[in-house]
Amino acid sequence: MIHIEHSISINRPRGEVFDFLTNVQNLPKWQANLVQSVPLSQGPVRAGFQFEETINVMRRKIRAVCTVTEIRPQERFAFEMRSNGPLDCDARFELQPVANGTRLTLIGTARLKGIWRLLKPMVAAELRKETLVELTAMKNLLEAPEPVLSRQGI
Repeated sequence: MIHIEHSISINRPRGEVFDFLTNVQNLPKWQANLVQSVPLSQGPVRAGFQFEETINVMRRKIRAVCTVTEIRPQERFAFEMRSNGPLDCDARFELQPVANGTRLTLIGTARLKGIWRLLKPMVAAELRKETLVELTAMKNLLEAPEPVLSRQGI
C-alpha cells in the first residue's frame, strides 16, 4: 500500500474551495492525467454518489469508477476509485480555515495490482510528486485573478 499526504494553503474561503473540489467535472482542470470526469449519479454529490474518470496511464486510457464515501460541507470530501488499470485508490480531502483562506490536506492510499506491485517504490515516488503538482494546480486555478469557480449544477 502506498500512503500519500500533502497539504497546501489556498487564498480562498473554505466554501469556494469545497464547491470547486466537489464538482467532479472540475477534476480534469487540475489533474493532468485525467482526461474526463463524468457524473454517473443524479442529483447533488453525496455519500454513494458515483462518477466515472478516464485517465491516461502510460499512453493507455483506463476507466475508473469513483464512489463518494464521505462528504461534510466545507470540511471533508472522500471517495474511493476502482479502475480497470494498474491501481485503485482512496482519497480524503480535509479543509480547514486558516488566515487568508483554506488549508487543504489530501490523505490517500493507493494499491497496485498485478505485476505493478514490483514497481511500488518508483510508482510511490511518482504518485507523491504528481499529487503535490495537482494540488498546486488547483491552488493556482482558485487564486487566479478570475478564478474558475464552477459550482455544481452550473
